[in-house]
Amino acid sequence: MILEFISIISASIFGFFTYSISLLVLGFLIKNTIAIWLIEKTKKWIYRIEDKKNFKKIKQKMPKLIEEIKDDIKEYPLKRKCILFSKRCSYCGNPNDSVLVYYYEDHNDLEDKFKLLENNSFVISITFNNITRYEFTEKFIELL
Repeated sequence: MILEFISIISASIFGFFTYSISLLVLGFLIKNTIAIWLIEKTKKWIYRIEDKKNFKKIKQKMPKLIEEIKDDIKEYPLKRKCILFSKRCSYCGNPNDSVLVYYYEDHNDLEDKFKLLENNSFVISITFNNITRYEFTEKFIELL
């Protein structure tokens, strides 16, 4: 009888501790998950602020080019690819994949300007076969 009583008591105490430890572990996991989520949200918010600051600086350095890109995106909202080209040359690209064109004659230091955009993750270089090509990022399109 006493042995049964002791075994019942020890089982209930052990069960209580197991249950308590499970709750502690669950609480720890939930707390860490929330903390990680908040950190990621804060990072995105900070990056967005930095992107806006960088975009403002870039816009001051190349207002004519940014306005031209902005106008092109308004006219062709789904276009993301562009080439840097000379007006003295002809381009025979894929007719099913048209691209926006920015001319060296219209913008001083055009490649340097696009390099600056690339360094700030506003464009991605997709150059191949001797024609300088870029693709606008969605982040850049939103900032326009």
